[in-house]
Amino acid sequence: MKKHVIVAAVLATLAGTPLAQSEVTIYGRVDLGVAQYAEAAGSLKVRELRQGSGSRLGFRGVEDLGGGLSAFFDLQHRFDGDTGVAAPRYWEGQSIVGVGDKRWGSIYLGRTDAATYGLVEVPADPFLTETVAHATQIIRGRVGTNRNSSSINYRGTFGSVTLRAQIAEAEENPSTAAIIGVDAAGRFKTSAGITDKRPYSVAASYAAGPVWLAAGYENPTDKDDHWAAIAGSYDFGSVKLGAFVGSGKNVLAEGMRGTLLSLTAPIGSGALRASLGRLQNTTRHLTTDKQVGIGYQVLLSKRTALYTDIVRQQRDGIGNAKGAGRLQQTGFDLGIRHLF
Repeated sequence: MKKHVIVAAVLATLAGTPLAQSEVTIYGRVDLGVAQYAEAAGSLKVRELRQGSGSRLGFRGVEDLGGGLSAFFDLQHRFDGDTGVAAPRYWEGQSIVGVGDKRWGSIYLGRTDAATYGLVEVPADPFLTETVAHATQIIRGRVGTNRNSSSINYRGTFGSVTLRAQIAEAEENPSTAAIIGVDAAGRFKTSAGITDKRPYSVAASYAAGPVWLAAGYENPTDKDDHWAAIAGSYDFGSVKLGAFVGSGKNVLAEGMRGTLLSLTAPIGSGALRASLGRLQNTTRHLTTDKQVGIGYQVLLSKRTALYTDIVRQQRDGIGNAKGAGRLQQTGFDLGIRHLF
């Protein structure tokens, strides 16, 4: 009897210590549809089973350390829903661990999205950089990155204001094949990925009622490129209107400027989404990307949605220093997304 009392006392003591188990959540997304992507000449006439937003499987957990402190982790695996093939990097989407304080914010390490991308660029795109109508190249200016490995991050929310910052190891985030010259046909010649400096990004956003404002700055690994972005939106209730402006330089130190206008309107049990965007190379006076996208997403439940989108894209002189190779394409999709 005494032994039982002692064991019960020990267990009761341990229950109030940091040995308590973390609360772990399994989450994910499966997204598939019939689509014709407009991102490459070879895909123009190909209709196939594609994913609009990237299927994923994740594990996240948090442990209360007391005094307003907590420890947390988030692991996210990406895969193709139609084939089950895993991404080359197993924890492609996210791989972080950190500590947080309710008053001062969180510090976390690992692989995660860049501050400007997550806090400014993704919310500025009404398609959230998903489906065939995404505006990723425009809002990143063909300069910025979506995530970095081996990074140190900070995030804090103070009332209506959220702050984020990130710095990462250069060796784990080499530059995209850098442009080093032009061949006889006027095409860009590129090198293998190179490492110049540590990439970093800072961003801030303000959200109160119908107003959302955000700004960020990113300096990727290459020595010549950088990207600054500002965005905002106002929700009138019947429609939300937004605007985005980005400016910077690419790996050739050429000026790049991106603009995006967006619209989101609730209709029935879903929402109409539309965007009009343009990315210009101001040094070579080229419109490298121009597109208009429109789509509708209907919610069948809190976790399941049907979506359809269409996009018309125009690209001038991509990969060609002389500006030749203009390309006009139309893409569309019809898919289903389920969250769990």
